[in-house]
Amino acid sequence: MREEEAPDASGRSEVLLRGGLVLDGSGSPARREDVRLGSGRVLERGEALAVRGARVVDLSGEYLAPGFVDVHSHSDITVLANPGLESKAMQGVTTEVVGNCGESLFPVSALHRDELAAFVEQFFPRVASRLRWDWNDLASWSNRVAEARPALNLAPLVGHGTLRIATVGLRNGPIPNDRAAELAASLDRALAQGAFGLSTGLAYSPELETTSDDLEPLLERVARAGGVYATHLRDEGTGGPVSVEAALLLAGRTRVRLEISHLKCFGRRTWGSMPGLLRRIARARADGVRVHADMYPYEAGETALTALFPGWLFEGRWEEAEARLRDPVARRRAGEEVEHGVRGWTIGPNDLRWEDVVVSAVATRGGERFLGRNLSEIGRELGLGPFEAAVDLLLRERGGVSVLLFGMAPDDVRAVERDPTAFVGSDGIGNSLSLGPFDGPIHPRNYGAFPRFLADLGREGSLALSAAVRRVTALPCDHFGLADRGSVEVGKVADLVSWPRGAHDAGPEYAERPRYSRLLSSVWVNGVPVVWRGRLTGERPGRVLTRPADRSEASGARPPGTD
Repeated sequence: MREEEAPDASGRSEVLLRGGLVLDGSGSPARREDVRLGSGRVLERGEALAVRGARVVDLSGEYLAPGFVDVHSHSDITVLANPGLESKAMQGVTTEVVGNCGESLFPVSALHRDELAAFVEQFFPRVASRLRWDWNDLASWSNRVAEARPALNLAPLVGHGTLRIATVGLRNGPIPNDRAAELAASLDRALAQGAFGLSTGLAYSPELETTSDDLEPLLERVARAGGVYATHLRDEGTGGPVSVEAALLLAGRTRVRLEISHLKCFGRRTWGSMPGLLRRIARARADGVRVHADMYPYEAGETALTALFPGWLFEGRWEEAEARLRDPVARRRAGEEVEHGVRGWTIGPNDLRWEDVVVSAVATRGGERFLGRNLSEIGRELGLGPFEAAVDLLLRERGGVSVLLFGMAPDDVRAVERDPTAFVGSDGIGNSLSLGPFDGPIHPRNYGAFPRFLADLGREGSLALSAAVRRVTALPCDHFGLADRGSVEVGKVADLVSWPRGAHDAGPEYAERPRYSRLLSSVWVNGVPVVWRGRLTGERPGRVLTRPADRSEASGARPPGTD
């Protein structure tokens, strides 16, 4: 029997989605309605709509909702290597806010290109070498993405770490005044080309010594342009409350819209602190700070193994870092600093243990035998202590090692997951089971963050499900300025998802091999199904989105529709 052809509503042909339970993104209860699509948009919505030559798709017994917005994604790193972004498409994600944690792929300077590539390789092994690095700014990077034809929409932020690398290289410390002006001009150029804002990764080199005073004039520029400031806090451990407070004060002074990235309480000494952080954020919102946080519904994070070490160890080109790792004096100093704690946590029984650090991606085939194993196990095999094993692994893989960090308490994760103002950000990448770029046990959030979130909230009833859908559709679209998406309103872009009522699939668990979520029956991007009847179609209708020019807040007034 010939397989049914997926419908296409991106052009003149119309599609009538019949009888679905519409969760329209407003938070209202589901309502059985028909929705007509054409020219890539929602043309009509109501009960018992006339067919009028449209192809009819029966959605009886299925929910129909706006496409999900992943507000904290790193798919900009992988889209040129894997434009299908399959692991995200199968979750129902139609738009990803990329360039997070201070790490975007633009701007690129010829002088410091190798340092940016080495920085990317630390977090995403095997990716940097697959890129041509033949762009220099947002516009030229967007052209490369358009040539690759992505499956999903990408809304780019510009990374402060990348701005620094393009200006002075992969170095911590203050930037000379004349170079600071150059960095600010690069930010202005990215904003003028349509970047949705600025991101920071204050827990990572080269931003470890960046101060609020350094950031304030940059954030004033972002605020005037109507952009968002998304921050990976300086400290997500014992210094978490201080870091949250600093971000809130900056947002209050500059009037920028603030996104606190992957809010968490990391390390055993912090467990139980999440309700207090949420109350502080709520007070700031009541005082007029336009702030949201995002989260992923898992107790483990994932980052570069280099993030467990002091920042000075990995400044500059890889050859410089390698020399320090091989230097007994530098290695001893690094070990002492790790033992006493960096970035708000320490390696020890009351915080993060070496057993909690599990290798999730490596740069070489030879390193694959370490995948899925913690550093204590690896150390025993190599006849080394865990710290020495970590150094040995970094040398083997030329810095390209990512790790899972099991450092959060379930109750804290559930607390932010249930917060009615928190968004969902996978903190992951679009990956392919067949093409990669990763084929090891990378974090299940790359495959299941949104299905897991819907499963968790859906257990609490239909109203909770409606509210959950709003938090991954209309609410983040409003905050980030994605004005023509996020709801099933007439005139909106046809980014839509559907799934059977009563279906549940929370995606893979840590111990499973990576797999795609089996929840979604269809995922439409710009009117084209990228998932149809539960299968990938191979279509790639996505695009790089840009911030509308009229989003400017130079007058200080709040634009219509902002939260």
